[in-house]
Amino acid sequence: MSVFAFFMLMVTALGGTLVLVEWYDGERQSAPNGTLAVVVSHVALALATLVLLALFLALRGPGLASAMLGLLLLTAAFGISAFLRSRRGQPNRRKEGDVGRGFLFFHGAAAAILIVVAIGVALSAR
Repeated sequence: MSVFAFFMLMVTALGGTLVLVEWYDGERQSAPNGTLAVVVSHVALALATLVLLALFLALRGPGLASAMLGLLLLTAAFGISAFLRSRRGQPNRRKEGDVGRGFLFFHGAAAAILIVVAIGVALSAR
């Protein structure tokens, strides 16, 4: 199950990279002030989660499991906040540079699966 959690983190990171590249190209200009900081925080937290999950898989400490799960939930909160903030900007009528719904669905679904699997991994570590 731990390996599946790591795999889901990689899949989520791939989707997140696609969303970030597409968002930064077009939607960033019409997003409200402060959205870029939230997006960068989300990415930084996601990278920290990746490192913490790798450490947990190597060491199997229950403290690392709890820290990883907490960081993952914080990352998800920043991701949801970034999504909601980016949607409050000026409407993009021609949809130029609009982040594709497919990328967002892929990233969000993978993140939701990852959270469920991470909860299972954290509980099994105790």
